Amino acid sequence: MRYVYKKPHVRALMRAYDTFGRFFLRRRLRRLSGPPRRIALLLLHQIGDAIMALPTIQAVGKAFPDAELHVIIGSIAERLLAPSLSGATLHCFDAAWDATVKHTFGAESPEGSESALGNLLLRLQPDAALAFHPDVRVNRALGVSRIPISIAFGNAGGGFWLTDVVDMPVSGHQVERNFALARRLGKVCGVDFGLPGAPRLSISEEASASVREQLGDSSGQRLAALHPFGRFSSRNWSIEGWAAVIGAIEGRGMIPALIGGPKDSASQFLERSTRAIDMTGKLSLPETAALLKMCGLFVGIDSGPGHIAAAVGCPVVCVFSAANTPERWAPFGDNVEVVTPQGINREQLPLEVTDLAEGVTTNPYTEGITPEGVIVAIEKVLKRAGK
Repeated sequence: MRYVYKKPHVRALMRAYDTFGRFFLRRRLRRLSGPPRRIALLLLHQIGDAIMALPTIQAVGKAFPDAELHVIIGSIAERLLAPSLSGATLHCFDAAWDATVKHTFGAESPEGSESALGNLLLRLQPDAALAFHPDVRVNRALGVSRIPISIAFGNAGGGFWLTDVVDMPVSGHQVERNFALARRLGKVCGVDFGLPGAPRLSISEEASASVREQLGDSSGQRLAALHPFGRFSSRNWSIEGWAAVIGAIEGRGMIPALIGGPKDSASQFLERSTRAIDMTGKLSLPETAALLKMCGLFVGIDSGPGHIAAAVGCPVVCVFSAANTPERWAPFGDNVEVVTPQGINREQLPLEVTDLAEGVTTNPYTEGITPEGVIVAIEKVLKRAGK
């Protein structure tokens, strides 16, 4: 098993825990006489991750049309995915141990504890459960709940709690890696799941109407959404680069629409534009999806809005930091261009770094990305889109 932990002593402790569990605690139930009638699907994490799980969830629903689907999902992603999961029952659960939950909601709370997750599963009493994110606490909650078929990734440890442990594939996009869970369920139940499709988000008319009202006269214009704001400093690109992109977009007769959260400031980007619209902090996630559906282009960093844009069919150019791997984490869609820095020294710039060291004034993870490269990518996606 390839554990997700970076520290050798943590991997060793988890290996010992798993070895003990396989000998003394492993459970194999599988007492179903037919196909599962109630299936739980656990997301519990970030917006992009939730979107990348959509093809697997929708494939499970299609394979078992008579089954009840219960999706356990974080409250932020729930508002965005609800229209796309209209055939499922959604249960909001913000796992207190998740970094995103801590950042967004603050300290841990009993409502998001591991025992609370176990109690929720006991109330639902599913015949089968799939968990998308490697997490030893989720695996343990699945085991304690004694679900007849429990399938999850064992890379965070605790795989012995599951009836079927899946080793996360080492290659492919995360959409494709998630689909390994569906394939294991198909193997258990004798169903062929085929290949995953691209994530597709549905938009509510309420969200679309709200965006049109906020845009006013601009709603009929050719809009290009820009998302230059990163929660992690290692993903940010230079102001000069964005200024060049804004100029190129306006040169094509498009109006830049800046999107971001309430804490993001668009002032330094607006100073470099003659037509840009400031939508930062004004849109909910469903409204953001509705706006992106209206746009003819999205340009942004590696973050949730890029995944939303691809999932609503908007042409996407992703300015992708070397802190992550685009082959796995880039937006997954029909018209996506990813621009990455060239000549990266991995010994000096390790993967999965979130924030830069204090006092660093330039970002080594994106300074190899040129405005010319991004503008070429913009031309490619617009040409493919016929715009």
